[in-house]
Amino acid sequence: MQGFLNVKQIEAVVVEEVVVVVLVVVVVKVCGSSCSSSSSSSSSSSSSSSSSSSSSSSSSSSSSSSRSSSSSSSRSSSSSSSSSSSRSSSSRRSSSSSISSSSSKIVVVVVVVVVVVVVVVVVVEVVVVVVVVVVVVVVVEVVVVVVVVVVVVVVVVVVVVVIVVVEVVVVVVVVVVVVLVVVVVVVSSSRSSIEVVVVVVVVVVVVVVVVVVVVVEVVVVVVVVVVVVVVVVVVVVVVVVVVVVVVVEVVVVVVVVVVVVVEVVVVVAAAVVVVVIY
Repeated sequence: MQGFLNVKQIEAVVVEEVVVVVLVVVVVKVCGSSCSSSSSSSSSSSSSSSSSSSSSSSSSSSSSSSRSSSSSSSRSSSSSSSSSSSRSSSSRRSSSSSISSSSSKIVVVVVVVVVVVVVVVVVVEVVVVVVVVVVVVVVVEVVVVVVVVVVVVVVVVVVVVVIVVVEVVVVVVVVVVVVLVVVVVVVSSSRSSIEVVVVVVVVVVVVVVVVVVVVVEVVVVVVVVVVVVVVVVVVVVVVVVVVVVVVVEVVVVVVVVVVVVVEVVVVVAAAVVVVVIY
């Protein structure tokens, strides 16, 4: 969930950057067009003033045209030269407007390239962060599982060793007791039958106790083995669940990254369309 929040924050930052860039481009384009229109209007006003002055001069010269035909020919040549100069000024204005439109196209291309580079950098950073986080999580989980398994194995081995040692001690004690009883019976064979019966009863009791102890030890060993099996099964289930969770997290992060990339591409396309239209 934290990775998802980080990706959404990155997405918001990218969208804000793209919107800022688009606004800057629109402002630059609108300012450039207004400046070019104002300059063209000023140049047209100056040309109109010059044409009005030339018309006034032509009217003054027309008042004197009745006096001489040579002055009329000079006026016609001056009017043709003024029309050619107005044509050259209009061609200069058209060339400047074409230069302005080409420069605005260059600005649009530069903005698109910058946005694409920013998107690529953000996507690469997100992918790197996701890979690093997944690797760290998997390594930590594997280490935890290994430590748990090692602890369980050590505990089981210690318990089994203790049980074996206890059994050996019990068996040795029983053997020693039986040997002593036999020796006593053999040595004191001249005693009464009651004493012999007592000795036999003692031997039987000792044997029963030994059998009970052995049975209890076997039960304990069986319980320990069952517990170990249950622990191993639980560890395996935990490992499987952890792997499934990691896979689901990776899939979620990849889906989020893909969604972010698609949204950024849509924003870039919209920005390009806005810049081209306006």
